[in-house]
Amino acid sequence: MLAQSDRAWLLFYDGDSVLPTLVAGSLQSGQAQDWIFSPVLFFPELAVYLAVGALGLGIHPTILIVAVVNLLLVSACLRLAVRIVLPDLSPPVQVAGSLLGFGTLAVFVCLDRTRSHNDLELASLVTTSTYYASTVVALLVTLALVAALADAEGRRVVVLAVVLGLLAAGAVLVNPLYALWSVAPVVAAAGTLVLAGREHLRRAAGIAASLIVGCAAGLLGRVPFSGLTGGTAQTYLHSTPWRAIRFYGGRVLQRLAGTSGWIAVALYAACLASVVALLLWSRRTGRPAALALSATVVATLVITPAWNLTGVNLAARYLQPILFATLPVAACVAALALARIDGVLARALPLTAGVTAVGVLAASGLAVASAARTAMVDDSVDCVVEWVDASGRAGAGTFWTIRPIKAYLVDPSRLVQVRTDFRPHAWLVNSSDYDVPVSFVVTTTGEKPSIPDALATGPSVTIDCGRYTITDYAPRTYTVTVSR
Repeated sequence: MLAQSDRAWLLFYDGDSVLPTLVAGSLQSGQAQDWIFSPVLFFPELAVYLAVGALGLGIHPTILIVAVVNLLLVSACLRLAVRIVLPDLSPPVQVAGSLLGFGTLAVFVCLDRTRSHNDLELASLVTTSTYYASTVVALLVTLALVAALADAEGRRVVVLAVVLGLLAAGAVLVNPLYALWSVAPVVAAAGTLVLAGREHLRRAAGIAASLIVGCAAGLLGRVPFSGLTGGTAQTYLHSTPWRAIRFYGGRVLQRLAGTSGWIAVALYAACLASVVALLLWSRRTGRPAALALSATVVATLVITPAWNLTGVNLAARYLQPILFATLPVAACVAALALARIDGVLARALPLTAGVTAVGVLAASGLAVASAARTAMVDDSVDCVVEWVDASGRAGAGTFWTIRPIKAYLVDPSRLVQVRTDFRPHAWLVNSSDYDVPVSFVVTTTGEKPSIPDALATGPSVTIDCGRYTITDYAPRTYTVTVSR
C-alpha cells in the first residue's frame, strides 16, 4: 500500500531519502568519493542499501526490499523485548505478542498517506534509509537491554553492560541524536529501579554508567570522520519554543483533518494505555525488567517532546521515539493478554504463530514483487532524467528540486546542487560534483533562483517537463565551486 500511495514519494523521490541511491549511483559511475553528510553518518543504512543493491534488481525494488528489511529488524526487536521482559511465558505466546506489536506498526504505516516527510506520519519514516532507521533500531535494542540488565544476575550483568555500552558507542558514532533518544530517557528512568530494592540502586547506576561511557566513546569515535559531516550547532538550534508549539500544534491539527488521522490517534492512545498497564502490572508483580522497560518509555514520552520544544530544528522525524518506544510495551501487554487464553486456542497458538510468520514473509516477498511493478513512477522526474542523460552536459538546481532527478541519472554528477543564489549547497552530497561547468538549470513551479550573468546574458531554450522546467543556456557555462 505504501509504495502505491502518495506516500511512495517518501520512498522513491524524497530529497533526503534518495541519499543511498545517490551514493550507489556515484560508485557505479566511477566518480571520486568525497561525501559531505549531515551530522548523521548513515553507515548502517548505506551498508544495507548497497548490499541489497548488489543484487542488481533496480532502484525501486532495492528501495522496497530495504524498507522490508527495516521493518523486519523492528519486528525482531519487539520479539527480543517480549522474550526478555516476559521470559516465563511460552515461546508461542511471546511470538504472538510480538507479532501483534508489529501488526500495530504495520497499521500505522498503512495509515500514512501524504508525500511530506514533515507531517506527523512517523511510522513510515523507518522504511527509508535516511530518517534514522538505524537509530530507531538502536533505541528498541536499548530498551530490551535495559530490561535485561534490570533482571540479570552474576556475570550476565557485566556482559549485558558491556553490550549496552558498545551499542551506545556505535549508535552515537553514527547519530548523536541517540543520546537524546535513548541515553537521556534511560538515565532519567534508571532511578526507578531503586523502587525494586536497594540492590538495584547499584544496577541502575551501572546501566546509566554504561550508556554515558559508551556515549562518550562514540563521540570520540566521530573525530576521524569529521571530514564527512556537515552542519554546525547553528544548523539545528535556530528555533524558539513558541515557533515549535505552533509547528507541532499545526501538524497535530493537520493529522486530525482526515479519517486515517483519527484512526492513528485512537491506535496510539491504545499504545499509551498499554504503557500505563505494564507499569502498573510491574509494580504489582515486582518485575524489575517490566518496570525498567515501562519507566524508560514513560521517560521517553516526557523527554522527547520537551527537548523538541526547546529551540531545535523543527522536524517531525525527531518525534519518532514517542511512537516506536511504545511498541515493545504494546507487544508485552498483548503477550500477557494472550497468556490468559487456555483450551483449544492456547494449543493452537504454536500453529497460529508459525502460519503467521510464514504468511508475513510470503506477503512481504509478494508485496515487494507487486509494488516494484506498480510503484508510483513520476512522469515529470522521468522527463528530466531522459533529457539530462541525453544532453551529456551538466546542469544545476536546488536541493529539493534536483535530488529526485539526480538519483535516477546514469551519472548523478550531471546535476549540481546549489542554493537559490547559486552558491554551492554542500549537504548530503558528493563534493566531487562541483568544479564542473553547468549549462542548464532545472527549476520547479514557482521557483526563481538567481541565475549568474555568465548564463543569463543571452538567449535560452525552455523545456517543459510537467512540474519541472529545464532552462538551457548552452553554449554558455558557469562553474560552481565549493570550498572543502
